[in-house]
Amino acid sequence: MKKYHYIIILIFIFSCKSKNQSEISWTDKEKDQVFKQCIDYAYTDASIGENNASDYCYCTLDKLVDKYNNLTEATEDLATRNNQFLNDFYSHCIPSSNDNN
Repeated sequence: MKKYHYIIILIFIFSCKSKNQSEISWTDKEKDQVFKQCIDYAYTDASIGENNASDYCYCTLDKLVDKYNNLTEATEDLATRNNQFLNDFYSHCIPSSNDNN
């Protein structure tokens, strides 16, 4: 009988974890929001250029989605980081040639 209690408890735990995981994952709206903000940044502040902006922003978005469960978590963590961490985090997304066309 105890064996069944453990199985039921494990099923409950895994089903709750699955539900919570789906509730905290990135939404398409969040991804679109981050991508749009990144494009704006790439064109204006970073001077990455039109040809490289999409690649840079897709790379950036992929890194964020891989590391964080959702936009809120990413925003809260990145707000506490120093510039060196941010430079290292995004460094491989930065195009090697700064083609502004």
